[in-house]
Amino acid sequence: ETVTPPRRFRGRPRGRDLPPVALASLRQLLGDERSDPGLRRRDLLIEHLHALQDAHGHLSLVALRALAAYMNLPMAAVYETATF
Repeated sequence: ETVTPPRRFRGRPRGRDLPPVALASLRQLLGDERSDPGLRRRDLLIEHLHALQDAHGHLSLVALRALAAYMNLPMAAVYETATF
């Protein structure tokens, strides 16, 4: 008979915390994705990255994490596109 060990759950989710200010500034730059879901389209990822680059002069990790949350995409997809 197989015995499954009890699972341990973390008190908080894994991953890096996203400062609320980063998401708010991204919404100010690109528009609010909550009122216009069309801004989350995956084909707009490169345009959003260009807008971030033009606004800040570089692509910081915090901005990339905010963009991933904004577009509801995995961070790996945003990072791979940004570093391509």
